Amino acid sequence: MKTFRIILMGILISLVLYATADAAIKPGNEMSVEGAKSTAMRKIANPFGEITGTLDYGDRVTILEAPSGQSWVRVRRNSDRREGWIRADILTSKKIVLTAGGATGTSVSSGELAIAGKGFNKEVEGNFKAQHKDIDFTWVDRMTTFKYDAKTLAKFLTDGGLNTGQGGAQ
Repeated sequence: MKTFRIILMGILISLVLYATADAAIKPGNEMSVEGAKSTAMRKIANPFGEITGTLDYGDRVTILEAPSGQSWVRVRRNSDRREGWIRADILTSKKIVLTAGGATGTSVSSGELAIAGKGFNKEVEGNFKAQHKDIDFTWVDRMTTFKYDAKTLAKFLTDGGLNTGQGGAQ
């Protein structure tokens, strides 16, 4: 029952984050990469799609496509005009300013900063495990060490008859 509640809570948090996504995500708008230190741009709107480039925290992009009801957007990096599909939830309309020493500046609220500071790091993971001693995390921990290339994952999905989609507005 506790596992079910944990999964349900994760789904609810995901839905809230999706529902509060930045309203500026529409074609023609410029945005910044905020939700990841680095992320891959893909040829199709799919986590297993071929990688066309990489975006780093603070990179400015222009939205090219933002299909309704999809969590992926097609973007062009402003610095070199490279294009690809990325998850919309890592974008912000705020301009991120990188300064010497790795400091950043945005117009974030204290509430946003507090939420960002509660990421799932080693300390948070340790506290969670300590509060849930009845859950065996052995396989979860082990799965995080598995490494597979995109072709192997794509073959796994195909062999299993799973629909990977082809991205874009279809």
